[in-house]
Amino acid sequence: MGTKRIGLARMEALMEGLKRDLNLVSTTLTSPSIAGAAALSLATETKAGAGTGAKTALSITTPLSICTTGGASLNHFSLADGTTAGQVKIISFKTKSTGNCIITPANLALGNIITADAVGAICILIWDGANWAVTDNTGMVVS
Repeated sequence: MGTKRIGLARMEALMEGLKRDLNLVSTTLTSPSIAGAAALSLATETKAGAGTGAKTALSITTPLSICTTGGASLNHFSLADGTTAGQVKIISFKTKSTGNCIITPANLALGNIITADAVGAICILIWDGANWAVTDNTGMVVS
């Protein structure tokens, strides 16, 4: 170890010169594997279905929408177009009364409607700039 000292003014100048931006391009975020650490989570919304003509709108700014149905006719949802290409939307069917969960996106690649008839069904969509494209689907039907 040397005997060189750094004065406070020099230390402040060095600290101010440090890059503080994080470049997360091509980065995969994973849940921490440390015991007792909190897992990563997404912002969510829980929405109850509406009638055929008054579909409940799912948020395009909230990544995860949890859908519940309240009866044979209270099971309809709508999804507006995304805002930027690459936007991800996850839809989960949580609670079923009597009707299936019916989601009608404004623009859907390879179909018009997404339907789920079983609780626990999940669908992951990506906005390609013109349509929502289904990238993963467990228990939902695109028609």
